Amino acid sequence: MVWAALLFSCSLKGQGIIGHFNMSYSSGYTLDAYQDTSSYYTVTIDPGIRYSLYLGYKVDRNFSVDISTQYEDAPMRLATHNNGNDHLENFNIKLLWIQVGGTSYLPAGHAEFLLGTYVGVGVYNFSHLQSLSNTAPVRLAWSIRGGMGYYVTKNVGLNVGVDGLFSTDPLKEKFATPGLANGKTGFSYFFQFSISGGISVRFAAFKKKSK
Repeated sequence: MVWAALLFSCSLKGQGIIGHFNMSYSSGYTLDAYQDTSSYYTVTIDPGIRYSLYLGYKVDRNFSVDISTQYEDAPMRLATHNNGNDHLENFNIKLLWIQVGGTSYLPAGHAEFLLGTYVGVGVYNFSHLQSLSNTAPVRLAWSIRGGMGYYVTKNVGLNVGVDGLFSTDPLKEKFATPGLANGKTGFSYFFQFSISGGISVRFAAFKKKSK
């Protein structure tokens, strides 16, 4: 993806436009992520802190090609319902998303508004569940991000944003759960929102080639 952006930038240079690399780091608060529910159980990933790193090549003022990495270490609550009784268990889950995509920008003076979409993989590490033999399933994942940045200097700014992460079937192999009627619990989807803030850096400014 980066090589494609570099090749595209060469064609832009022929038109007198020079792009630049930009990077943004942010950390934020994630809301509850409802994994799966049935008449026997409810599974929820609790709110936590997510760390995000975006590296992109901005081919012009309004669009960039990006690679994003996001990580979260969060508690996971499992409530099972059996014969009128509730049984609660707490686990830990480590979540890693690696994605590529594009971001559109709307500059407004020192500020710029952004909207991006990305697709890639989500890695789920259920290391605390012994019945899964420390497996880390890899699943298709996609996300959408919106927000704004404000540059306090020419190349350094602050950013705020919201994003939504989606993934299907993060756990095909169900794990045994004490007290559950059929003894098994699984997940069919992942969906989570987060609010974040951080710092943005661009490594060069746009300019026209001199004639």
